[in-house]
Amino acid sequence: MAIDREFLRMLSERYRFSGELRFVEKVKQGYLSHNFILEDSEKKYFLKQYRFDDAYRVTEVQEAKKFFHERDIPVVMPILSLDGSSFFVHDHTFYTLFPYVTGYQFGHTRLSENALRSAGEMLAKIHTLGKNKCPLSIDPRSFAWNHDDFMLRADALKTIIHTQSQQTEYDTSALQCLDMKADLIGHNTKRYEDFSLLQDDAHILHGDFHDENLFFDEYGKVIAVFDWEKVNCGPRGMDVARSLLLICFWDGFEESHFHDASVYLKAYCLTYPLTKEYLKEAIMAWNMVQMHSLWVLEGHYLRHDTRMDDLLVSHMRGIRYFAANEDAYIKRLTGSLPS
Repeated sequence: MAIDREFLRMLSERYRFSGELRFVEKVKQGYLSHNFILEDSEKKYFLKQYRFDDAYRVTEVQEAKKFFHERDIPVVMPILSLDGSSFFVHDHTFYTLFPYVTGYQFGHTRLSENALRSAGEMLAKIHTLGKNKCPLSIDPRSFAWNHDDFMLRADALKTIIHTQSQQTEYDTSALQCLDMKADLIGHNTKRYEDFSLLQDDAHILHGDFHDENLFFDEYGKVIAVFDWEKVNCGPRGMDVARSLLLICFWDGFEESHFHDASVYLKAYCLTYPLTKEYLKEAIMAWNMVQMHSLWVLEGHYLRHDTRMDDLLVSHMRGIRYFAANEDAYIKRLTGSLPS
């Protein structure tokens, strides 16, 4: 999608700007949506293009942000248009305009202990406030996986790869990933319904909570939580297990990573305690979700979107690690919980 003069003119009619509105750049970060930086004569703006084309779903996202903003979670709120709307549709695509917010991010470096504590506490606050709030027009998300569906989709991807005239290094890695997952799934009969997590599915989840969706101040305190596009309802443990991997284990499973995870988990539990058994089940369930996940490969081969190609290596590393070390990983993390 290009930001052209006609698009800028349309925006200028919907919002109140100071002087001429200009396109600055497309944001490089992000795998599922397209985002842009704009500016007028006084300030910059952040324009988000949603990946879904469902007005109901966009409304859910906006209502969730408003819900938490009103309860003192530092949510980056949208700029309302002249008619009071928090989003708009153009050419069958949904957008929201935000103020351009700045803050510190750690990038591909370890978070400080203060930042880990603040992030853990922030997620716990979100879950505490969102407990039993699913009637807030946020539809529950099923995390259930389906073995047969995975095999069908994996076979379709293999067919695409094998019919290519010349295979690349990425194709070779993709086939290895598909074979590895199929083998693991073939030896694992666990169902989502078998986990007791379903008894705890009435929480609003951020859905994509990790440090690249947070801004920190100079002391490591979270000052902004953004990108609520994956907000949903479900067991809070799924948010915790996922965020642990993205915040603490994004580049490996060394001793330093387990130290960071301990700091993060302890801060979370001081606000909203977890039992060892609950965390164990959440980790096991999220690992099964990841084992059945094909979004990286389907993005590449079905939607011809290469933005997530760099995720394949880390994704395969995680699958291999948990295939051999899931019990040890769980023991380390549950052992770090406050008694």
